[in-house]
Amino acid sequence: MVGSELLIQEGNNRDYDVTEAETDETLNELAKQNQLESKDEFVSALKEQGMEEDEIMSQVETQVKVEKLIAEESGDTEPTDEELQEAYDQWKAQQKQMSKESDEDKEIASFDEMKSDLKAQLKNQKLGKAQQTLIEKLRKDADVTINL
Repeated sequence: MVGSELLIQEGNNRDYDVTEAETDETLNELAKQNQLESKDEFVSALKEQGMEEDEIMSQVETQVKVEKLIAEESGDTEPTDEELQEAYDQWKAQQKQMSKESDEDKEIASFDEMKSDLKAQLKNQKLGKAQQTLIEKLRKDADVTINL
């Protein structure tokens, strides 16, 4: 929780502008993650749980700011061809091992079939690492008081 709060404070300190298109995109992503058809359906579901629309929009705006902060701090997160190939080789070895253990002869997807999934996975790993590094830096520089 402390790490999240530090990210929120830093995002607010950097005074990022958040456009309506960015909030719409984030709402659509959240709707998809929650198996809902649209951002409107997502907002309605939150309202049914007692949240006010201005509170929802404020939280989404904060999320966009934190995402911008992490993106700025992480730099280039695009995986290289070598990283993609290494991840594929590891995945392929795991699949072969699981096939041996279960005595199933499972067809293994090709590199081209897996490339976009691997790219997303590696990008998320790099963003996660950058986020953790940023939290550690912010924590070191912060004056944190924990009240129980």
